[in-house]
Amino acid sequence: MDEHLQEDLSRIRKARIFFGHQSLGQNVLGGLSGLLDTKVPELNIIKVQAGGEAPSGPCLAHAYIGENDNPPSKIRAFGEFLDGDSSAQWDVALLKFCYLDITRETDVPKLFGMYRERVAALRRRDPNQTLMHVTVPLTRESLSKTFVKKILGKPTAQDHNIKRQEYNDLLLKEFPGEPVFDFSRLESTHVDGSRESFRKSGRTYFSLAREYTQDGGHLNETGSKVLAREFVRVLAKALATPASG
Repeated sequence: MDEHLQEDLSRIRKARIFFGHQSLGQNVLGGLSGLLDTKVPELNIIKVQAGGEAPSGPCLAHAYIGENDNPPSKIRAFGEFLDGDSSAQWDVALLKFCYLDITRETDVPKLFGMYRERVAALRRRDPNQTLMHVTVPLTRESLSKTFVKKILGKPTAQDHNIKRQEYNDLLLKEFPGEPVFDFSRLESTHVDGSRESFRKSGRTYFSLAREYTQDGGHLNETGSKVLAREFVRVLAKALATPASG
């Protein structure tokens, strides 16, 4: 284990963290175990139920919250979990959407407004709690598949990724200087540092890098480890910084 990773884990294992997610979040947690080549004894990782009782003591608690393709349900569930036990104090809490939550049909400003309002409400409830933001994951598909979809008039992965980037841009603009797990940036950055991108209407957009996935959406072992390392780094940095808001 590298020295910086050990230092980050030392900080995280003393904290109380809540991570609301779905399957890609599980990819990240699985990557963390693979990154350490162990069952992560350094961290007390606990799966909890949304709406259930909060665990006590230092832990990285995580839960499947809301429903895929229904992002408002995730925002509600995230808030309800954090509001559910007034005695539970979380040092850091974060909500991660799935790529299924934002598509070509999504009203991005409306959805982002819902998230922003929930963040404001949670900060009023507990100003000492740090909320970490997470950019929306991206997808990819073959050029031939994209071509066929365009011929048939069906939405492509590129169409969906444009909307996801629209949301991510709003997120990064709204909360400058705050802790962000930039999921989309990491998973669109190749091992050599270049990014998986495409152009439309004179603008550059990004897609999931081919080496990090087998199905075009979920992370493979390599992608899971890359995202897990960044997850740990950003969490440790957030814990070293006073809460914003």
